[in-house]
Formats: sequence, structure tokens, C-alpha cells
Amino acid sequence: MFTNQPQPGQVCEPMSAVASTVVEGTRALSSSAGVSSSAARDRPVSSAGPSAAAPPSVANSASAQQARMLLKAELREQEERWQQLQRQWNQGQPIGSPQQPPGSAAYQEWVASLREQLHRAQADLAALRRELARLP
Repeated sequence: MFTNQPQPGQVCEPMSAVASTVVEGTRALSSSAGVSSSAARDRPVSSAGPSAAAPPSVANSASAQQARMLLKAELREQEERWQQLQRQWNQGQPIGSPQQPPGSAAYQEWVASLREQLHRAQADLAALRRELARLP
């Protein structure tokens, strides 16, 4: 961790200054009419690298497509989880187990927990649907 104000008990040691290295881009020599070779050499080169070849709209659409795919997968998982919770909820009458008869405190805690999980799953589904609707 790099910090100027170490916390008590941290073992920090000063770092030596690291020299910066600047690498200039390569210059493309063109034989265009009206431009001398010395003018071409003195002109600054603006190269953004290999990502400059793809238009921004293509990169954005690929990113949006990947995000949509991930959100859809997560939405499917959340819908399966919600359906499982709905089956357990049994339309407001969860089926107790022999260890938890319907009147016991443990059963009531389990029902409350199940209700909270259902509400959370519904909120998660709504959030995922909003995110999917927001994507282009």
C-alpha cells in the first residue's frame, strides 16, 4: 500500500523515485504531393493504438451487448430463485417441517426470513429489468 500517512502498526518503507520513460510514437512517412519530407518529419503524429481502428460505436455496441448478455443470465438465475421461493412460500402458507411445527417460534422466524427473501428477490428482479431497459 502506498501512503504518506501510515497507520500505527503498519510496516511502510519509503519508495525511491522512479524515473518516467516517454516513448514517442512512430512516424508514418507518406509521399503525398505538396508535403516535403522534412515537413512530414516535423509534424506530430497522433496514434491512439489498435483500438483507434474500431469506431467508438462498434466498441460501445459490443460492450452493451456483453452487458445485456450478462444481465439476462443474471435475470434468469434470479427468476429461478424467485420461483423456488414462491414454491416454498406456498401462497402465504409455508409448509413446516417436523422439526418446526407451524406454531413454533423457529417456524415463525423461518416464515419471516422467507418473506424477506421474497421481497429481496422481487426488488432484485425489478432492478435487473430496469438495467436491461436502460441499455441501448
